[in-house]
Amino acid sequence: MELSIGAKHQGIAPSRRVPGSMAGALRKTGRSAQSVQLQVNDMVEQRRTYQSRISVSPEEDMALSGYGSLFGKAERTLFAKLLGGEKLAALKREFLPKFGITARQLNGMAAELTGKIASIRERQAGLIKKAEQRIARAKKVLRKIANPAKGHRNNAG
Repeated sequence: MELSIGAKHQGIAPSRRVPGSMAGALRKTGRSAQSVQLQVNDMVEQRRTYQSRISVSPEEDMALSGYGSLFGKAERTLFAKLLGGEKLAALKREFLPKFGITARQLNGMAAELTGKIASIRERQAGLIKKAEQRIARAKKVLRKIANPAKGHRNNAG
């Protein structure tokens, strides 16, 4: 089974192989790293990070950096407005001229943000449980530090 993230572009580093039942390649296009989690045989979870670099001229780099900055600002603004309860249809009239993006770009951005929000909400219970465990452990360590005599056996018997 082959998984591909993004489109194929000229100058992209070859993909790395993923061991196990998920044989195939994962690719990430662009200039940043992508972390991918895989379920292998419904039991083992693996995390791999893939990165590719493209060769561009300084002018192209400046254009891509500008687009990345604009897209990031638009995405952060959309995130805040969506969490504020505003509807995407109403936001389209504001976002398209303000950021100079197309409706397709806005829809893609909204779909990506909706997925990220859903993922975090699904993980919240586990994250809270893990934080509670860390707090309990820290309290236990603090008790031992406050009274070091109780933390060790008295062998002077």
